[in-house]
Amino acid sequence: MKHKDDFPTSEKKQETMKRQKLSLTVFRYKPYAAFLVCAIAYNISAQMGWSIFSIYHIKEAHATALWFSLFSVTNQLAQILSLKWWAKFADRWGNNILLFVAAAGMASAPVLTILSTNLVYITLINFWIGIFVAGTNLLLFNQLLKATPDKSRTNYIANYNFLLAIVGFIAPQMGVFLLNQFGMDSAMTLVSAARFAASFCFLFVAMKLENRKAFRGSPIEDSV
Repeated sequence: MKHKDDFPTSEKKQETMKRQKLSLTVFRYKPYAAFLVCAIAYNISAQMGWSIFSIYHIKEAHATALWFSLFSVTNQLAQILSLKWWAKFADRWGNNILLFVAAAGMASAPVLTILSTNLVYITLINFWIGIFVAGTNLLLFNQLLKATPDKSRTNYIANYNFLLAIVGFIAPQMGVFLLNQFGMDSAMTLVSAARFAASFCFLFVAMKLENRKAFRGSPIEDSV
């Protein structure tokens, strides 16, 4: 509500913008709305695991501060090494297809983590996770830019970040709830299942876009 685009506008347009301050206009733009549904579904499933991972590392694997540092370093190293790969293949296959791959890869993290409490193994798993973290971070932002119009783009991004902030507060609590209700192994498995299900949202959007492009390029569409 407080966000304003810092662009020169006429007085009449400024008055219109003030009246529409509480409107849901940004959510009526279909490409943005489709992206938003997928992104929020993914972020809920991804962030549900945040608190569970920390609890697992401390209580189950008995990781020290040094090991937590190693987890972080290997994760970030994997992101640095794989970033160019994601950018290259996104240009070839499209953001949504690669987002499905990256999100599906993230889905493997919880179930792989609970296979062992060996700290060296968990460090290697964090390297594996980092590869897909790089993909999701890069591709989500790229797709956000593609799904928003040039006009008032910062307003769309501001709304997206605001909704992610809400998800960042609620989703970890959902993870703790699953942990308390079902135990560590079941909670991790449920988070993996949720992440994998959310990844199909990106695949669905990609297929829908491809079908639309194919229809537009058909003779029937050309004749219309």
